[in-house]
Amino acid sequence: PHRLAAMAAGNGADELELNVKVVQGTGLAACDKNGLSDPYVRLQVGKLKGRTAIKKKTLDPVWDEEFPFGRVASPVEIQLECWDWDKMSSDDFMGRASCVLDGSDFKMGPRDITLQLLGRGKDENVSGSIVLRVTLEAKKSEAEAAAAEANGLEGLGAEAARDASSEPGGGAGGARRG
Repeated sequence: PHRLAAMAAGNGADELELNVKVVQGTGLAACDKNGLSDPYVRLQVGKLKGRTAIKKKTLDPVWDEEFPFGRVASPVEIQLECWDWDKMSSDDFMGRASCVLDGSDFKMGPRDITLQLLGRGKDENVSGSIVLRVTLEAKKSEAEAAAAEANGLEGLGAEAARDASSEPGGGAGGARRG
């Protein structure tokens, strides 16, 4: 519901700054003969990609790795795949997940999101979940920043900008940098 409301209000074109931390995995599938796995996560946001380090011999890896994806358009889709690293053969698919987010989901700051891993429709050994800590902050468009600077309001708090524009001789172009 939040996503649809934000899309209708902002036409889905808002610029946001995205940072994704891959925190941990829990209850992942055992892919190796020793009953464990050597998992890593591949992330994708649009054309941007990231990959965590391999955590050896665990079903509950802790990565705590950050991926600053920079500016993205809202809504943003985060896709991930979890893989088991194998030295002697091709890596094993352990599951995938995705989520779609927009700025209205983050009014209170960063969010921890737990994504249940899913298969690709085949008989696969898939279980567990991945926890992401996502920060998604609205950024001023270049036009908004230029307009604020032209009005002399850049760097002023909302209250100071309002006071400056309500003073005699204030208003557009009337505020002075102090």
